[in-house]
Amino acid sequence: MQTLNPTEGKDLVSPEDDALLLRRPVARDLDFLSTYSPSADIARMAGYACTKEWDPELEGLRLLDRIKASPYGWLAEVNGRLVGHVRLSETEMSQQRGRLATGLFEDANLGRGYGKRAVALALDHLFQSEGFHRIDLRVLAYNRRAIRCYLACGFSFEGLEREVFNLEGVWHGDWIMSILEHEPRLMPHSADRLLA
Repeated sequence: MQTLNPTEGKDLVSPEDDALLLRRPVARDLDFLSTYSPSADIARMAGYACTKEWDPELEGLRLLDRIKASPYGWLAEVNGRLVGHVRLSETEMSQQRGRLATGLFEDANLGRGYGKRAVALALDHLFQSEGFHRIDLRVLAYNRRAIRCYLACGFSFEGLEREVFNLEGVWHGDWIMSILEHEPRLMPHSADRLLA
């Protein structure tokens, strides 16, 4: 398997950043998740019209439950602070495939490489330790930041599902992207760890 150069692209790991840790959620994580409200930009990238629709307690509990429900779901932490999440929202083990879902929590976490680092670490674990052959995802076509992240991690564009999501009266499509276990991909940063 070929690897992609981990220093390519704009979002480099800065020397002052500590290791990124992917870990299973614990009860105390609800303290943060139940009070967190995304910025308007992050909410829109996740498909919310605005943060007025966001009930922090309900959404925090919902996300925590989704991550816990997946045996392949983790919270991303840097310097003891939650920065995002990555999980397989669907799996079909008979076909060794899963569907990736990710997100970062705050604007301060954008553009720092955390998304790439979390995805690279999760992919490495899923392919090397869990026996997956294919990981795919859906991303709103206007979410260019996420698309750049997935492309940098080695995902390929498979197609566009047109007009599947209506946000504020405007229809948007989903990019369908995937990566196979033998394809070149971004390898995890040497300091990063996944606690299974």
